[in-house]
Amino acid sequence: IRVMSASVQLRTTLHALRVVYPAMALILVYEMTTKMFKTPLISATAKSYGKEHAPLVQGLVAVAILFLKVLTAPVWGRLADAGFPRLTLAAAVIAPLVPCVAILFGPDSTDARPVIILFNLTYVLSGLCGAPLAVAFNLAKSLLKDSSATTSLVTARAMLLVMSCVPLG
Repeated sequence: IRVMSASVQLRTTLHALRVVYPAMALILVYEMTTKMFKTPLISATAKSYGKEHAPLVQGLVAVAILFLKVLTAPVWGRLADAGFPRLTLAAAVIAPLVPCVAILFGPDSTDARPVIILFNLTYVLSGLCGAPLAVAFNLAKSLLKDSSATTSLVTARAMLLVMSCVPLG
């Protein structure tokens, strides 16, 4: 087993951080904003569905979104590898806006349930736009490819740094 000194580990990690910080910033901003714009609907969902059914509804929506992201992430990754990274980036950035715009054109009702249903359906459909993590990985790969003097250790640390932004967000 090879043991690296602490200074080599720190230098390698800082180099990886300098290379992939745009991808990390993308994930952090994306994760925080997509969580924040759903927050006002949590209390409306609890009132509309009741405290016992609201977690089930929110859980089903989250599972459906993640399922669609898992299904479509390889497609968006291939598009990015084929030379369309801006298309995948645009899809990941626009996806959270779809439910917000849909609510503007939604039903005019005193009952909150049709608005919540519309938001949840469009939010699930926005999962078709791919996973921002796939976009960030492709962005990180292109940054690493363009960067000079990257070793396999720097690449591994860079991908770990990108992955660490998801739970932070």
